[in-house]
Amino acid sequence: IGQIGASDSYGTDVLTHAQGCGVDTTLVAAHPTASSGQAYIFLQESGENSIVIVGGSNQQWPEDPFSPEVHKAFSEGSMCLLQHE
Repeated sequence: IGQIGASDSYGTDVLTHAQGCGVDTTLVAAHPTASSGQAYIFLQESGENSIVIVGGSNQQWPEDPFSPEVHKAFSEGSMCLLQHE
């Protein structure tokens, strides 16, 4: 379950790679106008880092993203991996 931007290569590259690895991506949506979310990590000489986040399609979810297909996937799945940064 996820969302990528429909008009950039970042999301489609990740989606293609995941599919090539056997990941079921049927519940990954492509947002028609937002770009794929990205994060850039800048490392300082001191060892500290700064992260700049461009939310893109990650910030453009519909009000209720849990369609009947999503509910079915959660009830039938054997694993759920969540990421929140």
